Amino acid sequence: MSIKKNNVFNVVMDDEMLTLLQEQIEMGKKGDRGFKKEAYNAVASAMTDSSNGAYVMTSSSVKNRYKHLKQLYYAMKEMMNASGFEYDPVSKRVVADEALWNTWLEGHPTARPLKNKSIDYEKMGLVCGNDMATGQFARSSSSAPSIDLM
Repeated sequence: MSIKKNNVFNVVMDDEMLTLLQEQIEMGKKGDRGFKKEAYNAVASAMTDSSNGAYVMTSSSVKNRYKHLKQLYYAMKEMMNASGFEYDPVSKRVVADEALWNTWLEGHPTARPLKNKSIDYEKMGLVCGNDMATGQFARSSSSAPSIDLM
């Protein structure tokens, strides 16, 4: 009986997955509600094939990693809109002084991996960037209707 090991993603695998998901978008496999199941299956299969047997990727592991990267993307996007943070496209890292990082992470613990992780912000924007609501019923927090509690 073989024991299934969880795949541990690394920077190279993340980049490959984002590239493959980008291809799925170009083929129309991402709708208003996210990627279609067949897109996750295709990416998992392609990643398994490219690993030459080093790992077996499943559609659920691709989907779960995508959800994680999407959370990181939105945390990163928020940081890019805050004063003092910059994106270095060469190192593919968010840069800021140590004091700003420490202050930011106190209120944004989900951003912690971004302190030392290389992520292609531009590619993530293409793959993850349009998953928020758009259209006539979409509202930002600043445009939400006020409620009179009196």
